[in-house]
Amino acid sequence: MTALGDKDSTIVALGPDHADAVWALYRQVQAATPHGFLAQRQPADFAQVLAGQTPGVAVGAFVGGQLQGYSFSRLMAADHPLSRAFGFASGTAFEGMGSAIAPQISGRLIMARMLALRGQIETTKGGAHVVGLIDTANLASVANVLRSGGVLVGTRRDATSMNYVGYGGVWVQGKRAEGAGTDVPVGDLDAQRHLFAQGWAATGLRRSGEDHVLAFFPFVAAFGHLGTTLSEV
Repeated sequence: MTALGDKDSTIVALGPDHADAVWALYRQVQAATPHGFLAQRQPADFAQVLAGQTPGVAVGAFVGGQLQGYSFSRLMAADHPLSRAFGFASGTAFEGMGSAIAPQISGRLIMARMLALRGQIETTKGGAHVVGLIDTANLASVANVLRSGGVLVGTRRDATSMNYVGYGGVWVQGKRAEGAGTDVPVGDLDAQRHLFAQGWAATGLRRSGEDHVLAFFPFVAAFGHLGTTLSEV
């Protein structure tokens, strides 16, 4: 599948002709987004994926004939720290490069639909796993990842902020261990890291009073080491 649509918007795979529109949207969203919420990119980062020079996937959302959202991933190199940490087989994992949506169309579940199409295309390219970083304060993006079937499995610092490590793929399917879950406030990173280190993953986000909480559940084996080894990298 290379397109998803409804009466208001169309989600499609992007190509080289979309490079200028993607960069213009990136700059628009960057100007309206808190520091750390948007990955730092240059025009060539997007253009190389769109042209196929960097193996990856690019999808976009068109509303009224204009590009109003995008989501990019690239094949994860075998020597990438996250690839080594997870132990991915070569050629089976994609790394999220960043997703953005114009402020005027937020709140319409378009991001979740872009992630769904991107995931379908990644699968056709041999992808069994996808990993991405999400600023721990960026609850809208956290919600989109969880809504699309991903989970949070650890934390990792990059050049701009502390991030959650988001994971989607075959290790989620049927891997939730028996046992009750627990809710942890979004601001309590210490408690979250304690659960990450035990192999738990956050699967949902909801409001509790005036705060938000993450719903954590235990998972079988796959994620247990990430919370400790990557928390301050």
